Amino acid sequence: MEFKERLQELRKKSGMTQEQLSDRLHISRTAVSKWESGRGMPNIEALKNLSALFSVSLDELLTGKELLDAAESEGRERAGKLGSLSFGLLDLLAGCFVFLPLFSYPVDGFIDMASLFAYNQAVFLKVAFFATLGALGLWGIASLAAQVFDSLPARRAMRVGSLVLHSLCIAVFIMCREPYVAFFLFVLLGAKIALMARESR
Repeated sequence: MEFKERLQELRKKSGMTQEQLSDRLHISRTAVSKWESGRGMPNIEALKNLSALFSVSLDELLTGKELLDAAESEGRERAGKLGSLSFGLLDLLAGCFVFLPLFSYPVDGFIDMASLFAYNQAVFLKVAFFATLGALGLWGIASLAAQVFDSLPARRAMRVGSLVLHSLCIAVFIMCREPYVAFFLFVLLGAKIALMARESR
Protein backbone atom coordinates (compact mmCIF):
# COMPACT_ATOMS: atom_id res chain seq x y z
CA MET A 1 0.00 0.00 0.00
CA GLU A 2 1.34 3.43 -0.95
CA PHE A 3 1.73 6.26 1.53
CA LYS A 4 -1.17 8.27 0.07
CA GLU A 5 -3.57 5.32 0.54
CA ARG A 6 -2.23 4.52 4.00
CA LEU A 7 -2.65 8.15 5.08
CA GLN A 8 -6.24 8.30 3.83
CA GLU A 9 -7.03 5.05 5.62
CA LEU A 10 -5.50 6.22 8.93
CA ARG A 11 -7.22 9.60 8.71
CA LYS A 12 -10.65 8.06 8.00
CA LYS A 13 -10.20 5.47 10.77
CA SER A 14 -9.54 8.32 13.17
CA GLY A 15 -12.70 10.08 11.93
CA MET A 16 -10.84 13.18 10.81
CA THR A 17 -11.36 15.35 7.76
CA GLN A 18 -8.39 16.72 5.84
CA GLU A 19 -8.98 20.06 7.50
CA GLN A 20 -8.99 18.57 10.99
CA LEU A 21 -5.77 16.68 10.24
CA SER A 22 -4.13 19.84 8.93
CA ASP A 23 -5.18 21.70 12.09
CA ARG A 24 -3.69 18.98 14.30
CA LEU A 25 -0.40 19.12 12.36
CA HIS A 26 -0.41 22.95 12.08
CA ILE A 27 -0.10 22.87 8.29
CA SER A 28 -2.35 23.89 5.39
CA ARG A 29 -5.21 21.68 4.20
CA THR A 30 -3.69 21.92 0.72
CA ALA A 31 -0.61 20.06 1.95
CA VAL A 32 -2.73 17.18 3.27
CA SER A 33 -4.66 17.11 0.00
CA LYS A 34 -1.40 16.90 -1.97
CA TRP A 35 -0.14 14.06 0.20
CA GLU A 36 -3.33 12.07 -0.20
CA SER A 37 -3.43 12.59 -3.97
CA GLY A 38 0.22 11.57 -4.36
CA ARG A 39 1.27 15.02 -5.62
CA GLY A 40 3.61 15.61 -2.69
CA MET A 41 5.30 14.03 0.30
CA PRO A 42 5.60 15.34 3.85
CA ASN A 43 9.01 16.22 5.19
CA ILE A 44 10.65 14.13 7.92
CA GLU A 45 9.28 16.32 10.71
CA ALA A 46 5.71 16.00 9.39
CA LEU A 47 6.17 12.23 9.03
CA LYS A 48 7.22 12.01 12.69
CA ASN A 49 4.15 14.03 13.67
CA LEU A 50 1.88 11.75 11.60
CA SER A 51 3.50 8.70 13.17
CA ALA A 52 2.88 10.04 16.68
CA LEU A 53 -0.65 11.23 15.87
CA PHE A 54 -1.80 7.87 14.48
CA SER A 55 0.38 5.80 16.87
CA VAL A 56 2.10 3.92 14.06
CA SER A 57 5.79 3.49 13.26
CA LEU A 58 7.36 5.14 10.25
CA ASP A 59 7.77 1.65 8.74
CA GLU A 60 4.01 1.16 8.91
CA LEU A 61 3.36 4.61 7.49
CA LEU A 62 5.51 4.28 4.38
CA THR A 63 7.83 1.92 2.56
CA GLY A 64 11.61 2.09 2.76
CA LYS A 65 11.80 3.61 -0.72
CA GLU A 66 9.24 6.28 0.16
CA LEU A 67 11.20 7.11 3.33
CA LEU A 68 14.42 7.45 1.32
CA ASP A 69 12.62 9.61 -1.26
CA ALA A 70 11.29 11.86 1.51
CA ALA A 71 14.76 12.20 3.06
CA GLU A 72 16.31 13.03 -0.34
CA SER A 73 13.58 15.54 -1.10
CA GLU A 74 14.09 17.23 2.26
CA GLY A 75 17.85 17.31 1.69
CA ARG A 76 17.38 18.98 -1.70
CA GLU A 77 14.93 21.47 -0.20
CA ARG A 78 17.36 22.34 2.60
CA ALA A 79 20.24 22.74 0.11
CA GLY A 80 18.03 24.98 -2.06
CA LYS A 81 17.20 27.22 0.89
CA LEU A 82 20.85 27.42 1.91
CA GLY A 83 21.85 28.22 -1.68
CA SER A 84 19.26 31.01 -1.92
CA LEU A 85 20.45 32.43 1.39
CA SER A 86 24.05 32.35 0.11
CA PHE A 87 23.02 34.11 -3.13
CA GLY A 88 21.40 36.89 -1.11
CA LEU A 89 24.46 37.31 1.11
CA LEU A 90 26.81 37.38 -1.90
CA ASP A 91 24.67 40.07 -3.57
CA LEU A 92 24.63 42.07 -0.36
CA LEU A 93 28.42 41.75 -0.14
CA ALA A 94 28.76 42.99 -3.73
CA GLY A 95 26.64 46.01 -2.81
CA CYS A 96 29.16 46.82 -0.06
CA PHE A 97 31.88 47.35 -2.69
CA VAL A 98 30.87 51.04 -2.75
CA PHE A 99 32.71 51.40 0.59
CA LEU A 100 35.94 49.68 -0.50
CA PRO A 101 38.89 51.43 -2.21
CA LEU A 102 38.44 49.62 -5.52
CA PHE A 103 37.79 52.55 -7.84
CA SER A 104 40.69 54.12 -9.74
CA TYR A 105 41.27 57.79 -10.42
CA PRO A 106 44.36 59.75 -11.51
CA VAL A 107 46.34 61.84 -9.00
CA ASP A 108 49.44 63.73 -10.15
CA GLY A 109 50.02 61.38 -13.05
CA PHE A 110 49.51 58.24 -10.92
CA ILE A 111 46.50 55.99 -10.48
CA ASP A 112 45.12 56.07 -6.95
CA MET A 113 42.34 53.94 -5.46
CA ALA A 114 39.32 55.21 -3.54
CA SER A 115 35.90 54.17 -2.38
CA LEU A 116 33.01 55.19 -4.57
CA PHE A 117 32.18 58.01 -2.14
CA ALA A 118 35.62 59.59 -2.78
CA TYR A 119 35.57 58.86 -6.51
CA ASN A 120 36.03 62.19 -8.36
CA GLN A 121 35.77 61.19 -12.01
CA ALA A 122 32.77 61.91 -14.26
CA VAL A 123 29.52 62.27 -12.31
CA PHE A 124 27.58 60.01 -14.68
CA LEU A 125 30.08 57.18 -14.01
CA LYS A 126 29.74 57.64 -10.26
CA VAL A 127 25.95 57.54 -10.56
CA ALA A 128 26.11 54.45 -12.81
CA PHE A 129 28.42 52.65 -10.37
CA PHE A 130 26.20 53.51 -7.39
CA ALA A 131 23.14 52.37 -9.36
CA THR A 132 24.59 49.00 -10.41
CA LEU A 133 26.13 48.09 -7.06
CA GLY A 134 23.14 49.50 -5.18
CA ALA A 135 20.75 47.43 -7.31
CA LEU A 136 22.79 44.30 -6.60
CA GLY A 137 22.84 45.04 -2.86
CA LEU A 138 19.09 45.69 -2.82
CA TRP A 139 18.51 42.47 -4.75
CA GLY A 140 20.47 40.68 -2.03
CA ILE A 141 18.26 42.21 0.67
CA ALA A 142 15.14 41.21 -1.31
CA SER A 143 16.50 37.66 -1.70
CA LEU A 144 17.07 37.38 2.04
CA ALA A 145 13.59 38.76 2.74
CA ALA A 146 12.07 36.27 0.27
CA GLN A 147 13.31 33.40 2.46
CA VAL A 148 10.35 34.14 4.74
CA PHE A 149 7.84 33.03 2.06
CA ASP A 150 9.55 29.65 1.55
CA SER A 151 8.42 29.39 -2.08
CA LEU A 152 10.45 27.36 -4.58
CA PRO A 153 9.33 29.40 -7.65
CA ALA A 154 10.19 32.64 -5.82
CA ARG A 155 13.63 31.31 -4.86
CA ARG A 156 14.30 30.27 -8.46
CA ALA A 157 13.18 33.66 -9.80
CA MET A 158 15.40 35.48 -7.29
CA ARG A 159 18.38 33.34 -8.31
CA VAL A 160 17.88 33.94 -12.03
CA GLY A 161 17.51 37.67 -11.39
CA SER A 162 20.63 37.62 -9.25
CA LEU A 163 22.71 35.96 -11.97
CA VAL A 164 21.45 38.33 -14.67
CA LEU A 165 21.98 41.46 -12.56
CA HIS A 166 25.40 40.25 -11.41
CA SER A 167 26.48 39.61 -15.02
CA LEU A 168 25.29 43.07 -16.07
CA CYS A 169 27.28 44.63 -13.23
CA ILE A 170 30.43 42.85 -14.36
CA ALA A 171 29.85 44.03 -17.93
CA VAL A 172 29.41 47.66 -16.76
CA PHE A 173 32.66 47.66 -14.78
CA ILE A 174 34.61 45.97 -17.57
CA MET A 175 33.34 48.54 -20.10
CA CYS A 176 34.21 51.38 -17.71
CA ARG A 177 37.71 49.95 -17.17
CA GLU A 178 37.37 49.32 -13.46
CA PRO A 179 39.26 46.00 -13.28
CA TYR A 180 39.35 45.56 -9.50
CA VAL A 181 35.61 45.82 -9.02
CA ALA A 182 35.01 43.62 -12.08
CA PHE A 183 37.45 41.02 -10.75
CA PHE A 184 35.86 40.79 -7.29
CA LEU A 185 32.38 40.69 -8.80
CA PHE A 186 33.57 37.88 -11.06
CA VAL A 187 34.85 35.98 -7.99
CA LEU A 188 31.43 36.31 -6.32
CA LEU A 189 29.70 35.18 -9.54
CA GLY A 190 32.03 32.16 -9.59
CA ALA A 191 30.96 31.35 -6.02
CA LYS A 192 27.29 31.42 -7.09
CA ILE A 193 27.98 29.11 -10.03
CA ALA A 194 29.91 26.74 -7.73
CA LEU A 195 26.92 26.68 -5.33
CA MET A 196 24.56 25.81 -8.18
CA ALA A 197 26.89 23.08 -9.47
CA ARG A 198 27.13 21.57 -5.99
CA GLU A 199 23.36 21.53 -5.57
CA SER A 200 22.78 19.83 -8.93
CA ARG A 201 24.96 16.85 -7.96
